[in-house]
Amino acid sequence: MKNSIALLVSLFLFANCASGQGTRPKAKDPNAAAATIASELRYQFLSSLKAQGGKLPARLGILDIINEEGKSSQLGRMISDRLSKELFDPKTFILLERDRLNQVIGEQTFQETGLVLSDQIVSAGKLSGAEYLTLGQIVFQDQVFLLNIRIVSLGGVICATADILFDSDDDTYSKYKESIK
Repeated sequence: MKNSIALLVSLFLFANCASGQGTRPKAKDPNAAAATIASELRYQFLSSLKAQGGKLPARLGILDIINEEGKSSQLGRMISDRLSKELFDPKTFILLERDRLNQVIGEQTFQETGLVLSDQIVSAGKLSGAEYLTLGQIVFQDQVFLLNIRIVSLGGVICATADILFDSDDDTYSKYKESIK
């Protein structure tokens, strides 16, 4: 009987712990999401760089955030802009001009790669002087947005990754659907 009770209590505690690990942080809007995710990315990046013996400041290229179809949208551009502002810290990152990176990579290559660090993106990053790139995707699901961003070295090492949910409204959804040409 005591063993059965102990087993039930253990299972209950395990279930509560396991369900807590699967939850994602949630922000009220895209700006709050970018601020939260930037803080997490910076923390992880600095920890990763310290463990690898890397040097600061790191040269970071922030690419447009794409949707699940591999296309840039007004919402993705807006979040990328906000992420640039949030990550700006001359002691940590030297930020590279995103428009130049996007031109070098080209829309076709970007649509084909999504969140994958392809040879074309590595070449474009090297041409622009980047050591690291952000790769991001935004997905609309169940009336909320999921934003996922990674900082990846040009060697293919994921140095930081974070995701967050944020609420949808009509204006945010219309920006999500509006493609950038």
